[in-house]
Amino acid sequence: MDNEKKKNFKEGNYEGDFAVNGGIDSFSKQQDDFNKKRENLEKEELKKSLEAAEGFLGKSKDKEEKKEKEKGGGAFQLTRPTVKTYRDFAVKALKDKPTSLAKMIIKEKKKEELKYEHSVKNKKNILMIILSVVLVFLGVAAVASIIVFGVNKKKEIEEKDKSIAPKSVIYFDYKEEIEMDDMDRSDMVKLSDRVLKETRIPIGDIKIFYFVKRDKLGYKTLASARDFFNLLDTRAGPFFSRNLKDNFSAGIVSTIDSIDPFLIFKISNFDQVYSAMLSWEDMMLLDLGDLFKVNKKYYAQTFSDVSIFNKDVRAVFNEEGKIVFAYSFIDLETLVFFTDGDAFKKIVTTLEMKNERI
Repeated sequence: MDNEKKKNFKEGNYEGDFAVNGGIDSFSKQQDDFNKKRENLEKEELKKSLEAAEGFLGKSKDKEEKKEKEKGGGAFQLTRPTVKTYRDFAVKALKDKPTSLAKMIIKEKKKEELKYEHSVKNKKNILMIILSVVLVFLGVAAVASIIVFGVNKKKEIEEKDKSIAPKSVIYFDYKEEIEMDDMDRSDMVKLSDRVLKETRIPIGDIKIFYFVKRDKLGYKTLASARDFFNLLDTRAGPFFSRNLKDNFSAGIVSTIDSIDPFLIFKISNFDQVYSAMLSWEDMMLLDLGDLFKVNKKYYAQTFSDVSIFNKDVRAVFNEEGKIVFAYSFIDLETLVFFTDGDAFKKIVTTLEMKNERI
């Protein structure tokens, strides 16, 4: 029997379990037909499963709607939104585009991986978030620092440029602050020219000019009498400048006929300063004449003693007997330079009035 089957198999006449017609070549064709039938069968089964799933979901939906109608009594119906599950989406996906369950699982897994990659649970993302927060914080801190620095710098500049109060040795009606850091003797002479030509104040009033300089931090400080006198570069001698106290006053007095300049110094040793003044008289007008606007023709004249307003005065006179330049120790601590008798009276009166109040 086996030999007969083999013979029929080779001749293509075998009709048993394999039923192959046409030999080995026909077997391949029959196997392809078998595979196609199996695929069609699988599709039919998948279709039936989808229909069954849809029928099940439809019935469940109808039951839910029926229950809602019964509860509502037909008057007013509230429809609860259908909650879709993963199964619903799977059924819809298989219906729209047939595919294998394995592919759907792989696709969902990839979605989950992509979602995790961009989520805050990812350590890399946490690190990037922390780094971003730090960078933002540093940026805000930098901007805030710049703003604070700018505000503080502005305040510092305003504080440095703010005028400071003078410490005048005489009462005054007007004042003007002068920075002397970059000044020299010629600048001081130009300042005197400007003041005497341009200043207009009421008769009997006094205006002082107080000098300031900058410290190492750029803040204003009052210049001392020694700072001022050293700037004039005079030949008064060391005993004169050494005995000058810090406070002094430089200014002008308005009289009926003119605007007259003056200088007032406080001294610590009368004898040394008086001796230095007598020695300096020969050069005094050469050093101070242009500052007080004394005509150069009087520079060579000698000083004479005179009493003005009950004060001993050393003065230079013109041809008419008027004072063109003079100085006086009105007390043992106060030295005054002036150019007019009426102006000197106003200065003495004001100084005595201040001393009485002190």
